[in-house]
Amino acid sequence: MSKKLSFIIIPAAAFALMFSYCAPKGNLSGNHKAFDTICFGKSGGFANLTEKYVLERDGHVYKEIKGELEEINKVKRPLMKQIKSELDSLHLGTMELDEVGNMTYFLEVISDTVHRVTWTESSENPSVKSFYKTLVTTLPKQKQ
Repeated sequence: MSKKLSFIIIPAAAFALMFSYCAPKGNLSGNHKAFDTICFGKSGGFANLTEKYVLERDGHVYKEIKGELEEINKVKRPLMKQIKSELDSLHLGTMELDEVGNMTYFLEVISDTVHRVTWTESSENPSVKSFYKTLVTTLPKQKQ
């Protein structure tokens, strides 16, 4: 390959790769836009600590440790489809749930917009609690 041709092909390939990475990703199901990121966890308690996890739409699960994200798991496609389906049925965009207590659980879904809800154990919203439990299944099992 001549040097002139490589000056054109290499930047063009890099440009195409960059835009294909930044382009919107496909949906997990139906005609709905897939979420980009789901952040979930809990905060409070005696030590007032926060546990935060991040689920990306590609199935990678991260734990926030000292402000840094550390990958801890990769979720398989069937579970990702279940998560997407449960998320669609929550109608989080219209939900107003902003409770704070000794132990506060949170769920934040990021796509074109950001939707955040917080609740406590005594909350009367079983659908959010159920979805949270599904998200917790994406975490690796703790060693006993």
